[in-house]
Amino acid sequence: MILASGLTRRYGRFVAVDRLDLRVDEGEIFGFLGLNGAGKTTVLRMLCGLLRPTAGHAQIGDVTVRGPQDTAKLIPLVSFVSQEMRFYEQATLRSLLAVYATLADASTERGLGFARRAGVPLDRPCGRLSPGQQRKAQLAIALLKQPRYLLLDEPTAGLDPQGVREVRELVRELRTSGATVVLSSHVMGEVQAVCTSVGILHHGRLRYQGRIEERYLIGLRGDVRLAASALADRGLSTSPVEERGVQVVAPRCELPAIAGSLRERGFEVGLIERVDLEEVFTRVVGGQEEAA
Repeated sequence: MILASGLTRRYGRFVAVDRLDLRVDEGEIFGFLGLNGAGKTTVLRMLCGLLRPTAGHAQIGDVTVRGPQDTAKLIPLVSFVSQEMRFYEQATLRSLLAVYATLADASTERGLGFARRAGVPLDRPCGRLSPGQQRKAQLAIALLKQPRYLLLDEPTAGLDPQGVREVRELVRELRTSGATVVLSSHVMGEVQAVCTSVGILHHGRLRYQGRIEERYLIGLRGDVRLAASALADRGLSTSPVEERGVQVVAPRCELPAIAGSLRERGFEVGLIERVDLEEVFTRVVGGQEEAA
């Protein structure tokens, strides 16, 4: 499990991350979604101990993380792929894998296997690799051990469509093997395609956190808050959308029964529309909605 409690980072008067509370359960693929500069990278660096929070703390597994003094405890548990790519330009990926495998007390087999599958030249100096190949090289190094927790900062940046597919497949495979993955992105399609849950960061604050599930907007006339409350009494996850209707998380096959329940209570039900992540993001970033 990954937890954050009151996680805050200030730079002088500028608040990069503001009192972030977060829970990511074991086996989830959690996506941080936000505009550039929202605070996603800062959160990931605090989670893995590379950056000391101004206030608050994080927890990964059984390790409490308050800053760089805790990074050594995380080495057996966590692999982190930074958005910033830094390589010894004259070194080959094969030689780097050997060095990092020694440091991690691991075999080079997993890293070499991913590099070959992803088409990364093993014996070319890393300074001569394309940006996409360098990103894949980072992933190969991160996979030297079987990570229990994998933190990925913009993992598909610089990749072509084939590379994006390979990263998605990798993330899904890791989840199948029991890993918990947290990734950041400003691309909604990427998050929606691979993640099981999402958090939307805006101006350093976690404005929304929820699962990526089937979400519908039921248009209706009447008191939308009363309608949302009535559906919540049935155990459904709901939220009122002023002057439009009620947003509900439910399988499509249950919508007729839900609409019928609202009609029985005197509500005039209109059009039922699928709500995608883009609409949630637009409402949150536009300041129209804030949900925990």
